[in-house]
Amino acid sequence: DAGAPGPAGSPGGVLAFNFLSGEHLVGLAEGRPLVLRRPEATLSLATLMRAHLFAAFASMAHGLRVLRAGAEVPIDSMFAHGGIFATPEIPQRVLAAAFGTPVSVGATASQGGAWGMALLAGYRAWAAGPDGPALEDYLADVVFGDTEVTTVAPAPEEVEEYSRYLAAFTRALPIQAAAAELF
Repeated sequence: DAGAPGPAGSPGGVLAFNFLSGEHLVGLAEGRPLVLRRPEATLSLATLMRAHLFAAFASMAHGLRVLRAGAEVPIDSMFAHGGIFATPEIPQRVLAAAFGTPVSVGATASQGGAWGMALLAGYRAWAAGPDGPALEDYLADVVFGDTEVTTVAPAPEEVEEYSRYLAAFTRALPIQAAAAELF
């Protein structure tokens, strides 16, 4: 099964690092794209793509776990956007597992970061002043009021699978650091 966790927690025994530059959330000043495969694992397109999809959210998931542990910040849901969400459900399900919380995606989610920055600029103009409405109200009432939204809650086994993956990813960060140092 291509989606089954392989040894050491990686999907199908494959671990991917998609760092083209540094990632300070995981303590890397530089990065190099890197794929690791356990000797007994079969490298297939399915295991490779699943490893890359898990890796896409790994730094954020790591940072969120640090935030939750250090500051005990409860997060009961997330609203996601970005080009990856042009593909329905699959990346949303992985992100929900990575964060361990329901993730909502609107019909405009695939618009990406520039669109999100424009929303924040619009909020700043709309709220105008310290007594203006909260960002959540602006998003709910003005931006997403008529937008179709899909919410996916992670299954416990998906959260557990991603937790094993993230543990393997974190343990392998020294390999990523060595790759950046050597190449």
